[in-house]
Amino acid sequence: MTNPGDQKAVRSGGVNVPVPRLARRHFLAGTAVALALAAFGVRRSLVHEARAQPLAPGPALRQIGEIRSAGGRLQAVLGSANIQRRLPHATETKTLRHFWGRDVLTGAIWPPPNDREAMNPGPTLRARVGDFVEIKFFNQIDVSAFGDAGIDHAETGAQNGCEIFTMVDGFQIYPEGFGDSFPNCFHGSSTTNVHFHGFHVSPDGLGDNVLLKLRPNPRLKEEEVSGFFDGIFERTRRGDPPRNWGDLPPGLTALQKKMLADYDDAAVWHGEPGALPTANRLLPLLKEQIAAGLWPQFEIGAHPFSFQIPNFADSDATAHHHDAAAAEPLVAGQAPGTHWYHTHVHGSTAINMYHGMAGVFVVEGESYDDKLKALLPGLVEQVMIVQQFAEFPPMIVGSSELPVLTVNGQAHPTIAMRPGEVQLWRLVNGSVDSICKIVGFRADDDVTADTLPEWKQTAQDGIQFDPATYEAQPFRAGGNPLSNFAPGNRIDLLVKAPALASDTPSAAFALDVTREGSGANPLLTLTVSGEPVEMTLPREANFPPRPGFLDDITDEPRIARKITFSEDGKGPQIDGHHFADGQYDQTMILGDTEDWTLFNTTTTASHPFHIHVNPFQVLEIFDGKTLYEVPTPRPWQDTVAIPLRTDANGYVKIRHRFDDFAGSFVLHCHILEHEDRGMMQLVRVIPKASVARHH
Repeated sequence: MTNPGDQKAVRSGGVNVPVPRLARRHFLAGTAVALALAAFGVRRSLVHEARAQPLAPGPALRQIGEIRSAGGRLQAVLGSANIQRRLPHATETKTLRHFWGRDVLTGAIWPPPNDREAMNPGPTLRARVGDFVEIKFFNQIDVSAFGDAGIDHAETGAQNGCEIFTMVDGFQIYPEGFGDSFPNCFHGSSTTNVHFHGFHVSPDGLGDNVLLKLRPNPRLKEEEVSGFFDGIFERTRRGDPPRNWGDLPPGLTALQKKMLADYDDAAVWHGEPGALPTANRLLPLLKEQIAAGLWPQFEIGAHPFSFQIPNFADSDATAHHHDAAAAEPLVAGQAPGTHWYHTHVHGSTAINMYHGMAGVFVVEGESYDDKLKALLPGLVEQVMIVQQFAEFPPMIVGSSELPVLTVNGQAHPTIAMRPGEVQLWRLVNGSVDSICKIVGFRADDDVTADTLPEWKQTAQDGIQFDPATYEAQPFRAGGNPLSNFAPGNRIDLLVKAPALASDTPSAAFALDVTREGSGANPLLTLTVSGEPVEMTLPREANFPPRPGFLDDITDEPRIARKITFSEDGKGPQIDGHHFADGQYDQTMILGDTEDWTLFNTTTTASHPFHIHVNPFQVLEIFDGKTLYEVPTPRPWQDTVAIPLRTDANGYVKIRHRFDDFAGSFVLHCHILEHEDRGMMQLVRVIPKASVARHH
């Protein structure tokens, strides 16, 4: 892999585009264990033999603070900042990065100011299809608070851009020990953004823009930009959202240019302040990208997210994208369900996710939530995000132990239910690298099957099942490789607590999960006690039908692509190369249907494939031994684990249609250490229409 300055080659089908160079910095550390692991090439995808864990109810499940929409608007302030926290099973506190949030309407803050101990995800956001999302996002991280362990020094020219972990004898564990090189290595950890995972919105500008790189400025005051952002939100509600940089308020663009110029003038290069070469300055890059018709990627301090959640049921609903001359009628819509958000800057996604920079985003809608609540009056929801916490990615500090799985920041929490009660459990796999399966419930004592809790899955990746799929339950654990609950996946479960015998006042059950390569262990505990209630799980006949835009794709695919995920001694790659700065690897046409076959040549790990903006349907999946064809009606997903190679390469064949939104985004492996190290591609959707003429 060449250095960032050498990223000029155009591969077949690729196009060079202006892309900024990322922050360069270094970090010195090391252990004898790390040296041994680097020398023997131990992979993070390998899991030690699991130790069976007894049923041990933990604390009551922590309820994460919610910011809810009202009057058709979700109004929130969301920020990234430093925080002192004690990691699970640690004895001392560490300086980490985290998401905090404030409800603009109520003033409620998450995490609470007096909460100084807990490891918390970001606040849960809750809105409805058709609502306007109006988020004032701030990066207030104080880089100096991290010292030499800050893992985010300004671009100084002193190193090659990657984090560096070195033994006292000078042996470089990382990146040299793993063969990584810039930009496909761990770097840039205090530059942030937000990916709205599962959202069918524009990938450009003020939407789900993961190419945004928001540099920190802890001195920027909210009132300096709040008025500008309010004007942008009001304009979006009028149906005229900003479509390019020139549409933003002049005062805001002037402020951003000044902050970028100040950064360029103050940055240190080879120990000399203000000596940053032109090629590494951010303001000239902003001007270059604007001239090329792009949204500039680098901003400082604050950014507004402003978009409407598409409501297909609204006959007046339209889609906006910067390549369109005018808004166009929706072809699809946003599926109501369990979605989430997390940081997504290349090179720093894994470390920031290990710090907990993610949260749940529930989108409610008439076709799903409203109908479930009508079927089950008094339905209680449990909103849960599964995470791992660590100061650094364990692979670069010499650890082969997988960080413990937590739920809402807790290890093995407990949920209480009454006998006969049905609850809706929304589960997000926000872990960095744990490909799980939901095994089911068990109890310590011998029990009959009808005394275990019942559970049925109602949605996958935030997209409700068809009634026939609900009846068939294709994702239940077993031989079916579709059953993975991989990083990025979401599952909704209706859980019914069992009735208890008259001489049994209470009972406890573990919900077991496996991690790829390990046995079953409890994720959480369900306790059952109290007065019984009468609630009945839906049947196929009365389960809510999915809306028409979620019917199976029957269009004939225009293109069939083959994409290969591999490691093979060269680090994480797609189609034989690492992520290439400034190059599109796939270009699709707006409205087209395509079939993709995704191969995995790796023998040690499945690779969870994820693509932004539009979900897809799995047609078939091959685990290296057995082919599984997915019957119709097919579920929808936005993330699927490509089985590892056994007797032959594993593969998944998917069908998707690129509806409503043109723009640039990415596909990648959702094992985030793989993504950061190069298992990602830059892709784009372009309009079918053109102003070009040949006559």
